[in-house]
Amino acid sequence: MPLDKMISWCIRQKTGIRLEEPNDQLCKSYLKEANDALVSMNANINVRLEKWAIITAYYARYNAIYALLKKVGVKSEIHDCSIALMRYLFSDIFDSKFFAELEKSKEQRINVQYYTNRTVNDSDYNNNIKSASDFVLNVERAIDRLNSQKTHDARVKLEKLIKVDKS
Repeated sequence: MPLDKMISWCIRQKTGIRLEEPNDQLCKSYLKEANDALVSMNANINVRLEKWAIITAYYARYNAIYALLKKVGVKSEIHDCSIALMRYLFSDIFDSKFFAELEKSKEQRINVQYYTNRTVNDSDYNNNIKSASDFVLNVERAIDRLNSQKTHDARVKLEKLIKVDKS
């Protein structure tokens, strides 16, 4: 589905995309969740619980991007909507590799969490685990560099889509 159509669909969902006030405290809380997930990921690796390492690697990434969305004042309870919105609002900050990594991590999480007969090959597993910390760090850096103009621009961009969708 094209990105603008996906965002439009998300806006129409009850728990989809909503604008709210930017919230630095929630941003910090979600960054803490992201870092806690990294700690959990490493603990799971140490006891050879690969399934849970994959799950927590994804949630580390997801909580990091959600922190950025909270920083600009967006609420989205649907993962695909949050990810699509990140791509829509921040493709000038993050490259396509960033989004591919996020999507791949999500796919791995779904495979191991919801399907007992699916596995992740060793190479994909290792890449996911090795890159999780850098992913979170890159989002933290983006949050630190986010200024009021970029926040305003992201909100205006989303407001325009919301207005178009409601008309």
